[in-house]
Amino acid sequence: MKKLQFHYIKRCKILIEERLNWSLESKDWKQRDYLNLITAVENKTGVLLSLSTAKRIWKDNYNGNPHPNTLNALAKFLEYEDWLSFQKSEKNRVQIPQPKTTIIKNAQSSYKTILLVISIVLIAVISFWYISQYFTSKNNVLSIPAEIPFSAINTQPVGVPNTVIFKYNLANVQADSFFLQESWNSLNRKKISKTDSILTSIYYYPGVHKAKLIANDSVIGETPITVYSGKWIATADYEMTNRIPTYLPLNTINGTQKLIVSKEILSENNLDLHEGLNVSFFYVDEFDNVSGDDFSLNLSFKADSIANFTCPGFRMLIMGTEDIHVIDVRQKGCVHRANAKFGEKIISGKNNDLSGLGINVYEKQDLKIEIKEKTGKIYLNKKNILETQYLESIGNVVGFCFTFTGTGQINSVRLSHSSNETAIYQY
Repeated sequence: MKKLQFHYIKRCKILIEERLNWSLESKDWKQRDYLNLITAVENKTGVLLSLSTAKRIWKDNYNGNPHPNTLNALAKFLEYEDWLSFQKSEKNRVQIPQPKTTIIKNAQSSYKTILLVISIVLIAVISFWYISQYFTSKNNVLSIPAEIPFSAINTQPVGVPNTVIFKYNLANVQADSFFLQESWNSLNRKKISKTDSILTSIYYYPGVHKAKLIANDSVIGETPITVYSGKWIATADYEMTNRIPTYLPLNTINGTQKLIVSKEILSENNLDLHEGLNVSFFYVDEFDNVSGDDFSLNLSFKADSIANFTCPGFRMLIMGTEDIHVIDVRQKGCVHRANAKFGEKIISGKNNDLSGLGINVYEKQDLKIEIKEKTGKIYLNKKNILETQYLESIGNVVGFCFTFTGTGQINSVRLSHSSNETAIYQY
């Protein structure tokens, strides 16, 4: 039975890799690729696989016995109802080596062989039953009630850093392990105890997050968190690797605050201008019900050429209550790193011609994103360079994040409905 399972799992992995359509083969996957796989499965099925589980299953010649919830999640990712449905559907496509047949020479040896085979089968069945019962009762228990109390409260209405208090009740949930994941990033996960009811966490960046309550590998509760900035906030970090950013003061010119971070400000905050430094400008607020599927955002920006970066770029991120839109433009010659994301639709420069997103980042650029009826358009210096459709809404617009490789300045920002030119927000 285990040998048979091996071939179905192998077939399942092949189909999942074909659906992901990544340029990298699974044998060359790094940790970030496994995390992307976990996120893709979770977005499709609602089941969160652990990193160790994903790595274990994708090992060459993996011959283990995954938890039924894990197998069901992999099958659902391929749009089957469950693992049993997948097996039935793929029965004729799974290549199973046929066992060699031994001819019994006489009746006596045949009788002894039959007894031996029956004994081995009985022992195997009994052993398998005891082992499966042991692991089911010991390590794979998961019993979830219809409702689980789970909520989050910000300790201050606006501003960062902001402590969020999570409250939950796991008394009626039967599982072996529990976690609280603070956002979409599975690395931001903390182990919690079934007997606890409160966990606090600090959010250092403005934005929209969806915290998840997890039992074993299953998401059993979600709660939204919005950290409002209340004003424009500038931060610096190195490739978003530090969870705690440096908050930077904005330049003031003629008594007016500008969205500029100078070399002097970076130096005063002991920040070195080298590869990996990002400076971001955040604005998260309550707009007047601006749909993420019906708006226009005009932006004028210019990066500062104060360091010799190899592939400088600029990223525009529009935050919604459910998801984000992203435009990532790059210096000409580096469009391999360019990206565009509308809803669930991701267009990567790795396997698409995004040469239109190649610019001179050190010259003033006018970037516009226009979305109407789930069709996204990108204009660069008034030229339409990309148009695509998507299916899943990001909800209502709640803010922006503009990020420079190194530093730069935002000259103007204008948010309006795509159907008219009336400004909803303007900087």
